[in-house]
Amino acid sequence: MYILELILDGFKSYATRTVISGFDRSFNAITGKNGSGKSNILDAILFVLSSSPGSLRAENLNALIYKSGQAGVTKASVTIVFDNTDPEQSPVGYEQFNQITVTRQLALGGRSKYIINGRQANLARVQNMFHSVGLNMQTPTFLVMQGMITKVLNAKPKQILKMIEETAGTSMFEAKKSAALDTISKKARKVDEIQKIIDEDISPTLEKLRKERKAYIQWSQNKTELERCERFVIAYEYSELVKSIATSEEKQAQMMAAAEELNSEATSAAEAVAEYDALIKELRSARQAEMEGEYKELEATVRELSKALVKASTDGDHKAEAVAEAKAALAKVQASIDEAKTAHAAKEEEAKNHAQAVEAAQAERDAAAAKVANLEAQLQGAGAALSGGSGDEGVGANSFTAQIGAAKAAAGKAASAIDQAKVKIDALQAQLAVKRPQLESSSAELANLHTQLEAGREAVEVAQAQLNALAFSEEEVSSAEATVNELEGELAPMRDALSILESKLARFSFEYADPERGFDRSKVKGLVGELISVNTPEAMTALEVTAGGKLFNVVVDTERTGSALLKKGKLRRRVTIIPLNKISGSSLSADVVSKAEALVGADNVTPALSLVGYDSEVDAAMKYVFGKSFVVSDMVAAKKVTFDKAIRTKSVTLEGDVFDPAGTLTGGSSRRASSSILAALAELSAARANVAAKENELAQAAADLAAARSRQAQAAALANAVALKEHELKLAKSAAAGSPQQQLFDDIAELEAQVAEAQGVITAAEATIAESEAKVASIEAAMAEFADNREAKLAAIEAEVKAAKKAAAKATKKFRAVSQAGEALQHEALELVNEAAELEAQIPTLESEIAAAEEAAAASAAALETAKAKYGDRKDELDEQTQRLAAADKKLASLTKARAKAATKSDKVQLAIRKAETGLKNFDKKAKELLATKSRMERKHEWLAAEAHLFGEPGSDFDFEAHNPRKLTKRVKALRSEQDVLNKSINKKVMNMFEQAEQEYQDLKRKKRIIENDKAKIEKVIAELDERKNEALHKTWVQVNADFGSIFSTFLPGTTAKLEPPEGKTVLDGLCVRVAFGTVWKESLSELSGGQRSLLALSLILAQMLFKPAPFMILDEVDAALDANHTAALGTVIAKHFSHREGSAHGGSQFILVSLRQGCHSNANVLFRTKFVDGVSAVTRTVRASNGSFATQLVGELDKAASSSSTSSRAKASAATTAVAVGGKRLRA
Repeated sequence: MYILELILDGFKSYATRTVISGFDRSFNAITGKNGSGKSNILDAILFVLSSSPGSLRAENLNALIYKSGQAGVTKASVTIVFDNTDPEQSPVGYEQFNQITVTRQLALGGRSKYIINGRQANLARVQNMFHSVGLNMQTPTFLVMQGMITKVLNAKPKQILKMIEETAGTSMFEAKKSAALDTISKKARKVDEIQKIIDEDISPTLEKLRKERKAYIQWSQNKTELERCERFVIAYEYSELVKSIATSEEKQAQMMAAAEELNSEATSAAEAVAEYDALIKELRSARQAEMEGEYKELEATVRELSKALVKASTDGDHKAEAVAEAKAALAKVQASIDEAKTAHAAKEEEAKNHAQAVEAAQAERDAAAAKVANLEAQLQGAGAALSGGSGDEGVGANSFTAQIGAAKAAAGKAASAIDQAKVKIDALQAQLAVKRPQLESSSAELANLHTQLEAGREAVEVAQAQLNALAFSEEEVSSAEATVNELEGELAPMRDALSILESKLARFSFEYADPERGFDRSKVKGLVGELISVNTPEAMTALEVTAGGKLFNVVVDTERTGSALLKKGKLRRRVTIIPLNKISGSSLSADVVSKAEALVGADNVTPALSLVGYDSEVDAAMKYVFGKSFVVSDMVAAKKVTFDKAIRTKSVTLEGDVFDPAGTLTGGSSRRASSSILAALAELSAARANVAAKENELAQAAADLAAARSRQAQAAALANAVALKEHELKLAKSAAAGSPQQQLFDDIAELEAQVAEAQGVITAAEATIAESEAKVASIEAAMAEFADNREAKLAAIEAEVKAAKKAAAKATKKFRAVSQAGEALQHEALELVNEAAELEAQIPTLESEIAAAEEAAAASAAALETAKAKYGDRKDELDEQTQRLAAADKKLASLTKARAKAATKSDKVQLAIRKAETGLKNFDKKAKELLATKSRMERKHEWLAAEAHLFGEPGSDFDFEAHNPRKLTKRVKALRSEQDVLNKSINKKVMNMFEQAEQEYQDLKRKKRIIENDKAKIEKVIAELDERKNEALHKTWVQVNADFGSIFSTFLPGTTAKLEPPEGKTVLDGLCVRVAFGTVWKESLSELSGGQRSLLALSLILAQMLFKPAPFMILDEVDAALDANHTAALGTVIAKHFSHREGSAHGGSQFILVSLRQGCHSNANVLFRTKFVDGVSAVTRTVRASNGSFATQLVGELDKAASSSSTSSRAKASAATTAVAVGGKRLRA
């Protein structure tokens, strides 16, 4: 199959209908200037082959229409006429046609249609037709476009391998393999889905149904056994009831006789109690009279004497302690005197020894000072003489005389001051001599005053420090009180509101007494309604309807707690108890929930359990109450969810309407009436929480207030203590200031200060006199030597003055140290003398105190003996009377005990009488009840009368000896309990449901096996096809490799090329291109020139085409990078390797080459030239003559060729004609 004719109409640059006919069977070339429309011819061919706009050099389909439809042309059409005479190259299904005409039409807007042989066809049909002859636009091996050469040159080994796979046609296998692997993946997912359904849905359901079937079988067996055991137990109870009725009269007579006997005992006991009462009354009257008379007076006297005795004893002890303390104080004073005298003697001796050192230091200091004064006087005299002017002797003498006069005047003034000071000291010493003895006689009182004052000051300082450390402020109490008042004001209305809410919800008040001591109240969780919180307020009505009466059930931890509450909890009303360890609660499965959500939407259905909040420990109870119901938005959704076969779950609407899978519907306004219960409970819970929080705040505020008040009390106490101590100190100061001892002390201190001051004046004056005398002597000596050598003497005197001052300073420092030490010793000795004198002054006082204390102690001892004697006499009398009263009390206690015993006996008898009377009444009532029970049993169980004769008969069904009635009664209770539990969860349709689930399980297993088998088969086929693909790939590689080398050697004689795997790898890992020039193989393609590399890539492309030639091959300017010689060689290669040969296996391929090079298209059999005329492309056709040149023919021959009717004659004529097609008209060449 090859192209005969191409017709373009409105396609790209071909505005009008253009017929391009006369295509050569083997080699056609198209040439023309740039932009003349030569490549548009190739685009037209690809357009028919279903190429996309991108591969046609267009942005979109509209761009394929002439000037995008802007020039009045609104559609494009391309028709290709194929020669189909060769059945070997005929498309599948078209073997009967000699010609095949394929048209593709395109209208503005992108609407496209295909026509095959005049009939419209779809895109898939067109593609399948072209695919069957190797024209696949997905892997276009027949097409070599511009830029493909560069792509091949840059190809990696894997990419070259991909090209060989496309040539071999195995790439289509890879796509199909990928699709098959996707199928395997889907089947694997399907298997996983089936397994997931089995694991998560079918198996749990099947297991659940197995358990339910087992429970149903157990329920059936229990039912049969329960009926048999109940008949036996009822028969036994009826038989026992008949026996009880028969013996009731005899027991009644016995009880009446016992009652009469008890009445007699009661009368005797009452008489004995009355007799004891009379004796006790008489004895108590006598005792009372005695107690109110002499005994009472004697007891008061003894009490007073006892107080006097205690007081005398205490006073005697105090006096004895005072004597001992005074003697101890005297001994302590005497010891202190001895210690003071001993220490004084030692100090005196030490001071005497130190006085010699003081005198030596003083003498050394005075000598040094005198020397300094003398030298300074000499120096001053010498200076004055030197400053006298002329320096004659008269001037110096006059200066020294003036200095001597001044020094003597100073000495006279100092002597006068000494006389005055001595007179003053004598007067002061006379006053001290009078007052010091007076002060010594009252030294103890003065020391005591000073001690009290110092103690008072310390006490005030300590109390004030404690008060400051407390750092209390009155604002603390006022602020805390304001906070407490504010919180109490806020809490009062909150408590009132809470009380109102609790009164409205009195039904939710569950009160009980502890059933046992130390009962743990945390075991009782509370009412269901109090244990939940509603997450969605609009669902409250639905949740109340869902729970119903279970809202008022009480949740406890175990059945033992529940039993204890019922028996000993003193409950005020009947309650239903839910024990968490026994309750069987479950929730809706995820599968049921997802199905319900898928059925009516996730917003319209919600499991009731998910709408309530609760603590995890009550999860079982909440599942029991809410776990098996849906809350839905409306009745429509409720109906769908409830009655869907896959769901069948109870549903409650938001308005409170109930839909049950059993078929019942419940609704109406009564549901709305209870809608406020959960809201009120939520409000109550919030109110309780608010009150609790506010009470906690109040408790904290109250604690803060208590702490503030405590600090206030501490501060007040400390302030009072400070005030008290300051007052005491003030009193002590006033007392001390007004005492004569203090005044005398102050006077002596002032006189001693004046004496010291006068002594200081004397000392200073004496020093002045000594200094003046020394100065006079020094000046007089200097005057004698003044005239001899004044300069030398002056320098010598200055040096001596400097040395003398240094020695004087050292001597003064030494004297001061020694003097200070001596003064300290004298001071210490004086203090010891004073201390001893003070202590000796205390001895007479202490001795007088001891004498007084001993006298007082003797008087107290005498008074104590007198008090003891009086107390002993009266105490003996009181003891005698006490013994008599004790005997009376003992007798009274004996009578009281006997009376109590008699009363107890009487009470017991009365109680026994009441019990007997109650027993008679109860017995009578019980007898009537027995008769009523017998009648009721006979009415309820009619079979009793008919089978009564068998009751207790050996070997019958009612053999009471062979079967233990008690055990059977317990068995009945156990069976009933078990049946009650089973009735709640029993599924009576479980047998059929189990068979259906089992069948579904087996079906899924079978489907899983089928899918797994299919998957294994597909994997096996893929493995086999992989082997075949590898074989085909290897075969293609070998053939393409051979052709590749042959074509490349044709281009470049003396060279060869080959495809080989990378070193150390196989063909499946990739292929590399190797080139040899002669026998030398190039290491890299970079060693080749650009033209050589282009020829190498072109050789590989042509070798691929040669392996699996398509009906026609299209090359678009592949010679762009070649020189003239290589371009001519390209034409030679095409003519040599691809030309049509008669009798060949494949008949050759038709080549259509677009080229601007003369050397390339010179080998073509037909040459089409394009040109651009008036904005429209035109095509001319020429044929190659036998001599190799292209010739033109006359118009008549063209017309003749055009008018030929047979396809073959037209084809032959077209090879010898030249046609020009412009605007659909034939023109002369």
